[in-house]
Amino acid sequence: MFVAFAWAILRYTIFSTQFVILLYAFGFNGTLLEAFSGVFLLYVIQSYIPGSFLSELGVREVLAVLFFSSFFDNPIGAPLAAFCLWSLNIGLPILSWSLYSGVKKLEA
Repeated sequence: MFVAFAWAILRYTIFSTQFVILLYAFGFNGTLLEAFSGVFLLYVIQSYIPGSFLSELGVREVLAVLFFSSFFDNPIGAPLAAFCLWSLNIGLPILSWSLYSGVKKLEA
């Protein structure tokens, strides 16, 4: 049980840090504590909203606007950061696996 908990904490830390880096890349003006607190709240609320992995995409963007728009000069930065996070961690692996499996089918 301890090992599973340790992996979960590591996974959360990695995704949260990625999100905070993307927030700052898109113009976040708040402190590091505000960024990590907002990401924590976003993940907690998102975990209680039912849906598939595709519907997570819209939910995360809406929550990002609610939590982070006041920290941006241009509020579009919050959903862009959330979309980039989804693209890097879910969209890109799905696309690459689809291309890989398509090439394997052509070779067979």
